[in-house]
Amino acid sequence: MKKTLKSILNSMAITISVFAPLGALTPAISNAEVTTPSDEVQSTETKYGDWSDSVIHTVVQTKDLLGIPLYDKDGNVIEYRSLGANSFWFTDTRHENSKTGEVFYRVATNEYVSEKSLTSYVEK
Repeated sequence: MKKTLKSILNSMAITISVFAPLGALTPAISNAEVTTPSDEVQSTETKYGDWSDSVIHTVVQTKDLLGIPLYDKDGNVIEYRSLGANSFWFTDTRHENSKTGEVFYRVATNEYVSEKSLTSYVEK
């Protein structure tokens, strides 16, 4: 069963992201039902250099791995910052490099998670 972001947010408790030991962040929501990612993202797109940003409204889920790395807008790893395993995050931007094909989702101001570190997302 596919749920909308609005129904998930209405039924789930939202927590404010705070810092935890070793730079891990707390998840935005938890225990949501999710669907498998799709390349069919309809959005408004902004391009600059090799990068393009698409405006989206979705929730992504990280893989069940310890210390999911965060990246800056240029695709560089941000030291001492990570996301928790199997956690859910609201994202408003899909960030793609046209040369490398790398895709990232923004989870905080200038902090992105790689599509390779995600298992699924929920469309709004």
